[in-house]
Amino acid sequence: MMPRHPHQQIDFYRARVFCGTYNRDGSMFISAVQDNRLYLYETSKFEKYKSIVGRDIGWSILDVVFSQDQYWFAYSTWSPCIYVCNVYGEEENHYSLDLRPDTLDRFCVFSLRFSSDDKELITAYVSTYIPTQPSDK
Repeated sequence: MMPRHPHQQIDFYRARVFCGTYNRDGSMFISAVQDNRLYLYETSKFEKYKSIVGRDIGWSILDVVFSQDQYWFAYSTWSPCIYVCNVYGEEENHYSLDLRPDTLDRFCVFSLRFSSDDKELITAYVSTYIPTQPSDK
């Protein structure tokens, strides 16, 4: 994280930070750490807002993104699902979206973004099988 004072330590993690991003207006920052947690910070004071345990992590959270309205964030892991979770409120509401195609047994999303109207999540994925010929041959 980049606080106003470059030598100011904001937080300490015992695991590697894998990714992080700011929300649209820069008022929140989220980091995804290999301890299976997502850490939300209010950037006006760079104080930790909350820590959220991710779901179905595997090795790490691969990507995280805020929705355009800034009320939600989505994250991807080494699983075939992406997860959407609320930013605000006492309770965490995780919604799982299984994206695994029927033809693939190993699948995960490496990158994701919300559409400009928050109605869609755009993803980029990698699988262990990429067809090189049409299926009718």
